[in-house]
Order: sequence, then structure tokens, then C-alpha cells
Amino acid sequence: MLDPIVLAALVALVKVLADTYLPQFPISEELVYTLIAALLGLFGLNATKAGARRFPQLRFAFLEGGVGWAATLYNSIFEHWEKRNVRALAHYLDPRKLDGDLLIEMARRYPTPHITPQRMRAECDAFRARLPATAQAPDDFAHCKIECGEDIRDLFTKTFFFGCEADDRMCAVGFDSRIHHEGARLKSVFSSDIGHWDVQNALGVLNEAYAMVEDGVLSEDDFNDFTFSNAVRLHAGMNPDFFKGTVVEAEAAKVLADDRKAES
Repeated sequence: MLDPIVLAALVALVKVLADTYLPQFPISEELVYTLIAALLGLFGLNATKAGARRFPQLRFAFLEGGVGWAATLYNSIFEHWEKRNVRALAHYLDPRKLDGDLLIEMARRYPTPHITPQRMRAECDAFRARLPATAQAPDDFAHCKIECGEDIRDLFTKTFFFGCEADDRMCAVGFDSRIHHEGARLKSVFSSDIGHWDVQNALGVLNEAYAMVEDGVLSEDDFNDFTFSNAVRLHAGMNPDFFKGTVVEAEAAKVLADDRKAES
């Protein structure tokens, strides 16, 4: 059973979220019943629609869950888009391209008790009657304004950050551009439960994370992004002065300057 204080806080949080965000980002019946929403869940589409597209400077950090699930979600969105984007639907799955005459001929040549020319003719006629001549292919990705694979990559990699524990080797999955479409690098961020029971020695947390470099799981550049640069991008991406006045002000400014140079 939840602690009453925790329960009250959760209820208050839900009320705030509902009052603040649902009027701005209503989950339409159209979105709920799209195939992609059913396959990927509403999170995958609503996160890109409500967050990444409407507020491109806003950064989202998902903590306590690692990055493995995000790698699955990213690649699943991409692979479903490849097959379900408007152009692919129109080319491969436009029902108006169905060759009814050929179906009827095949049923004549290879009849079964359930597949006959008469049944094929009736099915084709009924199908054509239900489909308007001007029907357009449904665009399950219209809310996210995705036109190409790079759109998915940019929305996902610039906006979302994923907290990983020091000993979570799955954080390397985020950095491995070989396995992500469009060479994406997901932003794994060092996020330690340093005060919890599962950290046996608080002095060894960073050493434990660096062991992934020593074991060849992460590169030095990956480790730098994991423990520093991605945290800079998360916080200073919204507020460039976030690290001003701190001991890492110069290093944080260099990360932002290098990113701007790479994008130009």
C-alpha cells in the first residue's frame, strides 16, 4: 500500500497534469484508433506530437528506466513509419489497385468450397462500393509532422534524455549508432541512485561507470557524453546560462559551442 503522503502527492500531480496539458493536447478518437497508436502505444506518438513538435526547445528526461526501452521504441517507430507512411501505403496497399478480375480468374482456375468466382465477384463489388473514389491513405504520422526518417531521428535524439545507472550496461545501446536507424545516438545520461540501498559504496559509483570503458563497452567519448555532455545538453539546452557561475561553466559552454558548430 502506498504511503498516504505519497498517494496524495500522486493525486495532486495527476490533477495538475490533467488541468495543464489535456486541454492543450487532447487525445483524439482519431489518434486512439490508428494502427500505429495501437502497435506502439499512445506514448510514442503523443510524446513527439505534444512535446517535441510543439515545444522544440523543451527537453524531457526519463529517469529510473534506462535507455533500452527507448532504443526499442525509436527503432519501432522508424520501422513502422517505413511501412505505414503515406507514400508506402499508396504504393503497396492502396485497395483501389486490387485486380478484381485477376482474383475472379484465379478463383475459377483454383476453386475451393469457400473460394469461388461468384464469391470473389461479390466480394470485389462490395469492396468497391464501400471505398470512395477520392479516399486518401490515412496518415498515422500526421500529428508528428514526420516526412522522412531524419525527422524521427531529430525529434527523438534532440529532445529526449534517458537516465541510466552507473552499472547499467544497457546504456551503451543508446550510443551504438550502428543499430539505430539513421545512425542515431540516443542520449543516455548518468543518473545514479547514489543514496539508495543498491549503491553499496558511494565512492565507487563513477569508477563503476568507467569500468564500461575499461571493458570496451563504451568509448571515452561515449563516457564523456554519458557523465557530462548529455547533462549539459539536457539542462542548458533550455537555459544556456544553467551552468553559469559553476566550476564547469567553461566546459559546459564548450559543449554547447561544439554542438552549434556541428549543426551549422
